[in-house]
Amino acid sequence: FEERWPVPRDEYEAMIRAKTAVILGYACWAGAVVAGASTETADEMRALGMALGRGFQLQDDVLGIWGDPAVTGKAAGNDIRRRKKSLPIILLSEQAAPADLGLLASVYEPEAVHSQADLSDARVMQIMTLLTRHEVRDMMQAQVEEQHDNALQLLQHLPESAARDQLAQLAATLATRIA
Repeated sequence: FEERWPVPRDEYEAMIRAKTAVILGYACWAGAVVAGASTETADEMRALGMALGRGFQLQDDVLGIWGDPAVTGKAAGNDIRRRKKSLPIILLSEQAAPADLGLLASVYEPEAVHSQADLSDARVMQIMTLLTRHEVRDMMQAQVEEQHDNALQLLQHLPESAARDQLAQLAATLATRIA
């Protein structure tokens, strides 16, 4: 995505599915297979892992912009400074007015990315203000919660056990992590 602006949301979602989601999906599926689960249960476990992986990546996108620097060890707006085309920026580009799109392009077009010039704090704040105005953080939180809820629904198909409780705790932790 470094060579393109704008980045379509469906391509971004395909990228996170092929990245974090597939890794967690495979881990959950493989664990079920090794434990002797049915094909149906193994497939549900893969879906559970995929939901956890998507939720993890979406929460990572939230933390990359709005994370507490004292907890994350990164400056607020770090992903903006790095010109990362994460989902919050993509959602903003879908909603922004033409003048705001010009500001986004001046930061995220390939020429701007390759300029290696550091973004000023003022420019980062301009982007943060647009994100706030368009309520992008709320949209992101809703998507994280949706993935968390998907994972919990899939867990309900499993018999009650300590392992199921641990997976439910993992899902909750991933959805609310602050670092």
